[in-house]
Amino acid sequence: MSVDNRKCFESAESLKRFEPETLCRFLNRYSGYVAARLGALPDVSTEKNMPYDKIAAMFIDTGEDTPGEFLEKMVLIIEMATPGGHQKLLEEADRLGVPYSDFHGKTFHDTAMQAALLPGDLLDRAHSRVVIFKKRCFTYFMPDRGVMPAFVLPSAAALDGLASHLTTLFHGSAPKIRAKVILFDFPNEAWFVVRHGGQPIRLGVYEGEDAVSKFLVPEAYDGIVFNKVHGELRVNSKEDRVMQYLYVSMFGELLTGDEEFFGRGTVFHPEVVATMRLDTLVWNDNKKIDSIRLSGVGYQMPGGGIIKRNDPKCLLRENEGGLRLIPEKAEKVLYAEFKFRMLGDKRERSVRVEAGCDATYLRDSDVVLIEQWLRNNRLMCAGAVLAAREEPEFRLKVAV
Repeated sequence: MSVDNRKCFESAESLKRFEPETLCRFLNRYSGYVAARLGALPDVSTEKNMPYDKIAAMFIDTGEDTPGEFLEKMVLIIEMATPGGHQKLLEEADRLGVPYSDFHGKTFHDTAMQAALLPGDLLDRAHSRVVIFKKRCFTYFMPDRGVMPAFVLPSAAALDGLASHLTTLFHGSAPKIRAKVILFDFPNEAWFVVRHGGQPIRLGVYEGEDAVSKFLVPEAYDGIVFNKVHGELRVNSKEDRVMQYLYVSMFGELLTGDEEFFGRGTVFHPEVVATMRLDTLVWNDNKKIDSIRLSGVGYQMPGGGIIKRNDPKCLLRENEGGLRLIPEKAEKVLYAEFKFRMLGDKRERSVRVEAGCDATYLRDSDVVLIEQWLRNNRLMCAGAVLAAREEPEFRLKVAV
């Protein structure tokens, strides 16, 4: 079974986006594999003496002998070799104190590959930061154990132990791909990106001039975010609900020493809009939010019929006339959706909260501000009771 390398280079011309010397340095990281596939690389590499056709074929025709890290790095390089990816790479380098001169190349592709050759995990972190900010739909889990211990950043050893456990969980005891857990620490939240191989998919690929069917493993990224202020955990995973609960157990153990610390309960209360007129909601309680409006509701009527109303003009007209947005005989409010505009923005973004514990955001970078607004208007529960600062500092167990 191969790593999904559809984004890797498939022609000699595409490989010329790299400086020959950079490409040789990268390939020599996997000298045994490359020598078996290509033979010796030129001692002094130029565009004229590089075996580009053979190198392209090596990326396409992968097998059980292909190092998983080799293809994973290529996927990361390709995904960061864009103007937007390049900018994120520079920003992450600035955060880590890595001078741009250490990995500056002639093209975005060459720069990304040079970043992959540096010690440390600059390329991984830059890519993971891009990935987690794209997450939109989260399931929330609240503390079930009362007081939340004071937060302490997990150690590198604890994260490595968790990654090893996830590698076995996803890929068995002899993995080709290893899972990785990357932590981003923010003032009010700790964000974890879990990178692993997703569910195998069957795709048509070319082997020479023939089209064949192969099972490929696409890259998958899950996001787990811990709110340090309110104590809840939110999870975004492309896997099934079972994997979500496994994440909740594993991160409960990682963050508190108790795998049953977080539980699934009612977090969001869209039914608030059924009993409130829109002008009673607090619209301007955050200086970074310019405006917020209700843009849609869904509710269930007796007999199971579900009504969805997404006409802002209709909703506004009913509000102005003093009418109820949702009939009294409605049995349950299923969701409420809001449009909001941040100061300085021209376009509106959206948030949809569903009865229970699921929320969908247009952009996850807005979560902290919008969550506070939802709490202020009783659309989201207040959160956990956190440990007082004067209590003894809680220490994490180190995974082994």
